[in-house]
Amino acid sequence: MLKLSVYVAGDVKRFEQGLLEQFGGFSRFEAQGAWKDPKDGQVFQEPSVLYHVFSNKTEQESVSTVDVLFRERTSERSVLVETPARAEFLER
Repeated sequence: MLKLSVYVAGDVKRFEQGLLEQFGGFSRFEAQGAWKDPKDGQVFQEPSVLYHVFSNKTEQESVSTVDVLFRERTSERSVLVETPARAEFLER
């Protein structure tokens, strides 16, 4: 079984429904994040949500499923996905 960690900001209700449909459940943790725009150095802070999801799919299938959910069910520009083997930003 694979453990995924997914960090999402913004409205997450539809994303959560997708996690339930695709993985059968999740754990949710409230978080606070910040990032710096590399173009102008402006710092942005925002609340975010960390999800832990367990999957019987392969790592690539699991990340691809999260990518589809992120694109179809959020308005965010990117989300961070971590697995035991890698961490990557999924971007629009």
